[in-house]
Amino acid sequence: MPVIPPLEEEVPPPFANSLQFKDELVKEGLEGGKRTANLLRNAVQKELTSSLGVSHHLQIHVRVYTNIKGQAKTYKEMGIIPEATDKLLDFIRGFDMGDPLFDFVDAGNGKECADVKVKGILHHTCSESNA
Repeated sequence: MPVIPPLEEEVPPPFANSLQFKDELVKEGLEGGKRTANLLRNAVQKELTSSLGVSHHLQIHVRVYTNIKGQAKTYKEMGIIPEATDKLLDFIRGFDMGDPLFDFVDAGNGKECADVKVKGILHHTCSESNA
């Protein structure tokens, strides 16, 4: 089975780094979220097609886990978006609307909340594939 290279090697266009979306996209609110979903879908399709030779008709399911309240606070403190909560929520709505298989999920404010969610999805997915 081919291995997909980790994001650190080549980060798709909507990301500033492997953990955060580009500030300019978040600042655009709803439209930035829609554009981010489109950029991410295209980047993943391109990577899967070029490195693994899979069909460009492949459906891609993306679920982003974050602490929305904490993320909004960081954006505000860094001066990226002054009314951080509203603008971030608009971005999230746009991302969710940008593709029917894309979801932005508030994982809560605990240090490991997002990790627990990802582990749960992986466990569920592996259990389903072995059933």
